[in-house]
Amino acid sequence: MKIFFVNPGEYGEGKSYGPLISPHMGVAYMASYLKHHNHDVEVIEMPVYQMSYEDIIKRVKEFGTDVLAITARSFNILSADTLATLAKKEIPNIKIVLGGAHATALPRRTLQEFSSFDCLVVGYGEIPMLEFVQRLEKNPNATISQLCKNNLSFAFRDGSKIVENPIAPAISDLDGLPNPDYSMYDMSAFGRLYHPPTNKFHQEISMFASRGCPYLCTFCMAHGGEGIKRAYNNRSPANVVDEIEDIYEKTRIDNISFNDSTFGIKKEWFLDFCNELIKRGVQKKLHWSFETRANLAKVEILETAVKAGCKWIFFGFESGSEKVLKAIHKGITPNQIRSTVRAGRDAKVPYLSASFIVGMPGETRDTIAETASIIEEIKLDTAGINIAAMYPGTELYTMIQNEEGGIRWADPSYNYNWNIYDRKGAHIAVNDLEPIDLENYASKLRNIGINAAPDRRYGQISKSVSYMRYYFFKDRQKLWYHVKEGVKGYFPTDTGEPINPVSYESARSAPPTGRSLPPIKIK
Repeated sequence: MKIFFVNPGEYGEGKSYGPLISPHMGVAYMASYLKHHNHDVEVIEMPVYQMSYEDIIKRVKEFGTDVLAITARSFNILSADTLATLAKKEIPNIKIVLGGAHATALPRRTLQEFSSFDCLVVGYGEIPMLEFVQRLEKNPNATISQLCKNNLSFAFRDGSKIVENPIAPAISDLDGLPNPDYSMYDMSAFGRLYHPPTNKFHQEISMFASRGCPYLCTFCMAHGGEGIKRAYNNRSPANVVDEIEDIYEKTRIDNISFNDSTFGIKKEWFLDFCNELIKRGVQKKLHWSFETRANLAKVEILETAVKAGCKWIFFGFESGSEKVLKAIHKGITPNQIRSTVRAGRDAKVPYLSASFIVGMPGETRDTIAETASIIEEIKLDTAGINIAAMYPGTELYTMIQNEEGGIRWADPSYNYNWNIYDRKGAHIAVNDLEPIDLENYASKLRNIGINAAPDRRYGQISKSVSYMRYYFFKDRQKLWYHVKEGVKGYFPTDTGEPINPVSYESARSAPPTGRSLPPIKIK
């Protein structure tokens, strides 16, 4: 059978984010799994290849596609619908399957809202999708109901009725999955990531050493989301290192980013993994980065990671307020944040960064002041500041639907409005903080982080020059976007209208914009 995978949309997560720097890993694993089982597979990364919908449909026709498999999150679900609608018009008999986070979060609503998708695969889809394709191979004239009936993890229409099958058990032996086959991609088309330790732009490959997450942060659906259980499971250290070596040998890409929701949850596993890298000498060929939690990062672990070639560690701190941390079930404290950064410095981690989120349940001007205080105190190399986004499938989304924790939509029309998911501005209010307040406080926090960073003199100039040079030669569309946003910063207005904050990178050279707000009193 011939299966054509598409990650749709003109941009990754909005114009400010530019092209993707690595293949969509869910698609990469799924496509490679089907290819491993002797099916013909093609993959298009629309945000990277900059193809039109018409160009993609032309390729779909030329390939002789039996199944068009589309992935989508909430920010590109409308793009997925556009592609599927055009495919149905041009190739009436094609089978269209939607997967990804949006389908997993809202299977029933998605089928009700979008008639272009024949069916959805919910959660991890390797085994259910293989079953779907095998059924179609045996019976090319099979209906969607015949292909999906009793096929775990599928949701589909059976006449006027929507059927949601039980979710397939998680794959217990992750080592048994084939590695992503990057020969399916034009790797030269992907963007590059600025790497502060080297002050250069590197190509990057994302990897997963585990699936699921045992933690229950309200803003994340990595643990499964509503009604779905995704038990945490990891690959063996040797299997992960095998894939790293395979990537390097076949692509010569020397920058690996682990996109696990929480990397290295098990201490013994983490140390074994690092020692396996050292034993094979992999740390001499490439560098790697990962994201973890404040309660897991100890000096011994971080020192071993550095010896094994880790150059960059990212933490999800989210807030400096114990009140907010408790409200979002983060499971860490401000003191653990402080001790984690001290451990990172003691371990001589080359680059430490973390994210903070403005607008979480319980947020007030006082809690933002606590976050400002801790950002100034811990002096991260980069403090990324985001505004809370309400993604379906998370507890946070349920909370805003019920207006719990003081959070509410800034406008009722934003509810189930997929046009707003561009990660560029606030679409919520919390307590007495309106969207413009959240945007301006986020901008202030960015500048506090910039001024606190150890390299803020030479480092900021060097980084800015590197970015401008890279954007000029590689991505002038993004360069123009940042130039326009930067210019806006020099002409603040007092109209009271919401002002979109510049991205973190632009904030290095642009002052906060918008109306005057009460100063943040750092405690």
